[in-house]
Amino acid sequence: MSVIASTNIRYTGTQAGDEKEDVLDRLTEQSPWETPVLALVDRAERATDPLAHKWPLEAYYARPTATPSRIVGEGTDATYAVTETRPVWQNRTVILQEARAVSGSTQASMIHGVTNEYDHQVAVATKLVLRDFEWLLVNGAIDVDSLGPNTGSDGNKRKMGGLKDQIVNYANYAVVGSLTGGAIPTNASAGTVFNNADIEGNLETVADNGGNPSGSHLVIAKRNICRKIRDIYAPFSSTFSVWRRNFGNDTQTSIDLRLHQIETSSGILWLHASQDVPANEFLAFDPSLFQYVPYRDLAYTKLAKVGDSDGFLVLMEGTCRLLQPNSAWRVHTVP
Repeated sequence: MSVIASTNIRYTGTQAGDEKEDVLDRLTEQSPWETPVLALVDRAERATDPLAHKWPLEAYYARPTATPSRIVGEGTDATYAVTETRPVWQNRTVILQEARAVSGSTQASMIHGVTNEYDHQVAVATKLVLRDFEWLLVNGAIDVDSLGPNTGSDGNKRKMGGLKDQIVNYANYAVVGSLTGGAIPTNASAGTVFNNADIEGNLETVADNGGNPSGSHLVIAKRNICRKIRDIYAPFSSTFSVWRRNFGNDTQTSIDLRLHQIETSSGILWLHASQDVPANEFLAFDPSLFQYVPYRDLAYTKLAKVGDSDGFLVLMEGTCRLLQPNSAWRVHTVP
């Protein structure tokens, strides 16, 4: 971002507009469909188990609060300790499908100007499957009773857990070992008055527990919550607080900038609007540590004809994993 004048770039109610900033790279609006959660998370290698995907965890613990016990005197012999059990988590794979039959008649195509109704329906079905899987990435709850290919607590389905469930109900994912202390995800309720302490307190906890290696987090939330977060760090100019920027206009209160990138004392937050996150809460994660794991990645099958209709099936199977639980956090009941 280039500066095209001089002196201060933050304005108070008494400052004159004497520095102008080039903001062409900031004035963008991103649709949740252009930046879906699937595009934000990392992509892992193909799952090897079609029922339950297992992975070892890297879970770090809190920093010492007193003189470390590992200090030894010169020449002291090593004292062996039993190896700690390494925690292992698992998540179910979930199957999503959409099947349709397209009539051989061209009447609908001719009326609506669709050159190929069959290809159009395949594209629509694919989008529906991807949309449902994206919702599960955020909101899915693991079916702990689903121990076989066709067993489950509410029918012949197995369901994977998403990011929120892995934060809130992390104990449901443990198959070896358990998480304690600073290794667990941070799940906090917002205060009566939502402020930066609700955000930076979580970031500081994650950092103190060793769960923020990149110093960067993606935040996904509905647009109204994104707006509340931005207002904390870039208030409305009409509030007579510190205005973020004056874009060359003599009237300082005429610009209301919304930030997508927020700098905190414990890292950077990147805000992304998502229609999938429940109301009045937001989720934050390190994009390198929350991954989509494919098993069957949008398989397309042409089905047998029924009369003059052509049938097809779009199918997707996969799961997701949180490699380091204390790297993710949730703030809920935002007022």
